Amino acid sequence: MALATAQTCLKARAALPILRRAWMPYQDHLPIAAGIGTAILGEPRPAAEIAEEFGVPYVNDSDRKEHALFGWPMLEVEEWATPVPMRGAQGFWNWPTPAQLLGEAA
Repeated sequence: MALATAQTCLKARAALPILRRAWMPYQDHLPIAAGIGTAILGEPRPAAEIAEEFGVPYVNDSDRKEHALFGWPMLEVEEWATPVPMRGAQGFWNWPTPAQLLGEAA
């Protein structure tokens, strides 16, 4: 499949406002190291299954598709109006509760 005809599972309607804000020089840039919301990660699903659900062809350059390429559904998504400064980490991590940030007993 040619790159020009490759498809994605990206939900453009949700992504475009964020991407425009990142690339428009006259607007505020997106902050680095900030939380923009929370979500609960669902059970991982194979990428081929997700592509089929979106009606797009599954493309992979490996013959080990059963061992890699998974997606995690995001459940109970809470988008915040204002980014909150926070240092993260690569991979999945737990967002601290307000009590944890303030050093109170949970």
